[in-house]
Amino acid sequence: MNENKRNCLRRIQACDFVLCEIALFLDTHPNCREAKEMFCRYQETRREAAQDYVRCGGVLEQKSACAAERWNWIESPWPWEREGN
Repeated sequence: MNENKRNCLRRIQACDFVLCEIALFLDTHPNCREAKEMFCRYQETRREAAQDYVRCGGVLEQKSACAAERWNWIESPWPWEREGN
């Protein structure tokens, strides 16, 4: 995995972590506008990071594996592999 692709994957993972944490906070503070705005910003950042990752040749979902010439879903590192973390 090249460095740019690895950095994109790390951005996605970081955004996913933050989104989960903010969602948990919003479960107990549903009227917090600041947290809701932060959640929306991180959703957009994650969407952009995912697009960058796909442009680098990465596949995040099976349904996007058709964008490549060949079936490349299996080529991305698995979560338990060092490159995937």
